[in-house]
Amino acid sequence: MMGIRSAVVIEENDHFLLIKRVKNEQTYFVFPGGQVEPGETVEQAAVREAMEEVGVQVELTELLCKLPFNGEQIYYRAKIIGGKVGTGTGPEYSNPELYTGTFEPIWLAKAELKSLDVRPAEVVELIVSTV
Repeated sequence: MMGIRSAVVIEENDHFLLIKRVKNEQTYFVFPGGQVEPGETVEQAAVREAMEEVGVQVELTELLCKLPFNGEQIYYRAKIIGGKVGTGTGPEYSNPELYTGTFEPIWLAKAELKSLDVRPAEVVELIVSTV
């Protein structure tokens, strides 16, 4: 489905908050994010998705990048300002039968990112190449 996906890149102490996905016998990691809903800005969607998927309130600090993929994906650097990791209440948790696979919030060290299947690779390249 074409659309706009808005996501956050959260870093604390050289670790990044990702979602570990196990789906169709594959394990991979994604940055918290999802589709922009009607009437919502991309910034509002990024903040909402962080709460729904990993249970944290975030403040967006900068636009990191925009990537074409099934429409457009927009990534923001963000910092946690509230909430608790692992308390997401989005539809992937409240209605798991609608989704395939598992969703697990996880912190990964910056040094691990390139050795794992973290998607999209373009975002990994950006964040590991910056100080």
